[in-house]
Amino acid sequence: MKLEKYIYRESFSLSTRDADFRKQIRISSLINFFIQAAWKHAEELGVGYSHLSEIGVGCILSRLKIKIHKLPSCPDYIEISTWPKGVDRILYIRDA
Repeated sequence: MKLEKYIYRESFSLSTRDADFRKQIRISSLINFFIQAAWKHAEELGVGYSHLSEIGVGCILSRLKIKIHKLPSCPDYIEISTWPKGVDRILYIRDA
């Protein structure tokens, strides 16, 4: 099984609404981009909200672990790559 098949990539343009007074992306905006990419990828894989709600189940984001080496500045763009990583009891783990 090739991992590349399960990697989802999406580019986002950064605008002033995503940045702070120093023109760096706000952490809240960065997290929002991660969530958007994960949401779209789950839908593509057939395990997103629209699929789960049909069978009466759902999912929640329980935690994030983020390492930031350098925040991008505005105007710019970022590319988010995300993929399913595995299962830990009842948790489905996703990397980005």
